[in-house]
Amino acid sequence: MRNQRMDLFKCLAIYSVVLLHLKSGVQGWDWPVTGLTRFAVPYFFLVSGYFAHSAGERNILRRARHALALWLCAVGVVIALRAAMVLRHPGWPVWGYFRQQFTPQAWLDLLLTQCLPFPYSYHLWFIGSLPILYLIWWGILRVCRAAGREAPCRALAAAAVLLLGIHLFFQEGLILLGREAPPVQYLRNAWLEGLPFFLLGAWARRDGERIVSALRGGIILGGIVAGSAMALVEQYFAGYRDLFAGTILAALMVMAAALKWPEVKRGPVRRWMCFCGGSLTFYIYAIHVPLLGVLKEWSYVRPFGWMLERHFVTPLAVAVASTALALILLYVKGLWSSLRGQTPLRGA
Repeated sequence: MRNQRMDLFKCLAIYSVVLLHLKSGVQGWDWPVTGLTRFAVPYFFLVSGYFAHSAGERNILRRARHALALWLCAVGVVIALRAAMVLRHPGWPVWGYFRQQFTPQAWLDLLLTQCLPFPYSYHLWFIGSLPILYLIWWGILRVCRAAGREAPCRALAAAAVLLLGIHLFFQEGLILLGREAPPVQYLRNAWLEGLPFFLLGAWARRDGERIVSALRGGIILGGIVAGSAMALVEQYFAGYRDLFAGTILAALMVMAAALKWPEVKRGPVRRWMCFCGGSLTFYIYAIHVPLLGVLKEWSYVRPFGWMLERHFVTPLAVAVASTALALILLYVKGLWSSLRGQTPLRGA
C-alpha cells in the first residue's frame, strides 16, 4: 500500500517551498519562515531516493527522462520571459543578450550547480538535480548487478553523512568560525545536498522497518521540534544559509514519521493533500518558479504589481495558480501516457 503520510508531508513541503521563495518581506516574519521551511527540499530528495531504491533500472531511466523534461519545460518558460524582457528595451539584441549570459563559466556552473544565469531561476536547481541523481543511482545499480550484488545502501548512507558534514563545514561552520563561506550555489547542488539525501532515502527504503522499530514516536516528534528549533538558532548566529544541522535533523525525522505512521485518516482535506503530494508536487515546484518570474519581469503590469506590493497575497496567489496549472499538466500527461500505453509515474 502506498505511504499516505509521505504524500501528505510532500504536500506540506511543496507549499512551504512556495512560501519560502515568496517571503513577505515583513521584518520579524521572514526569519522564522526561512528557518522552518528549509526542511522541504531535503525531504523531497529523501522521498526521491526512497522510491528509486526499488524502482528497477528501466523505471529509474523513465524517472530521469521525466525530471529532465520537466526541467527543460520550466527552463524554456524562463528563457521566454527573459527574451520578452529584453525585447522591451530597444537596442538590446535578444541573441546577443543570451550569448553574453551563457559564457563558458555559466555552462560550467550549470553542470556544477544546476543554476541558470538569470535572476530567480536558481530555484530550479532542485528539478535540475533530479536527472543527475537518477542517473547516478542507475549507474550504481548497473555496477552492482554486474557484480551480482545488491546496492550497498548502508555504506552509501555513511558516505552521504560525510558529504553532508562537508556541506555544513564549508557553509555554516566557516561562518561560525568567522571566515567567509563559498557561494551557496557551490554547496547547494546535486553533489553536496541532493545526492546525500537521495542516498539516505534509498537506505530508508532498505532498512525502513529496522529504523522504525528503533525509534519511538516521542523521539521522532521531539526530533522534528528540536531540529526546527536548532535551525532557527543556527540561522540567528550564522545568517541565512541553505542548510543547517537542524534542517537535516528535521527532514530526517519527518521522513521517519512517514515511515512510522504511513496511514492517514480519511477526510476531504487529507485526501486532497495526499493526492497533491503524490501527483502534483514536482509539477507545482517547476511551475511556481516561472510564475515568480512573471511577477518579477512584468511587475509593471498593474495586477502583478498590486500582488507584489501586498506581500501576504503573493504566496497564496502563486500557490493557487501553480496548483491549477499542475492539475492541467497532470491531465495532459495522463492522456499522453494512455495513448502510448504507459503507466504514469508517481512518487518521483
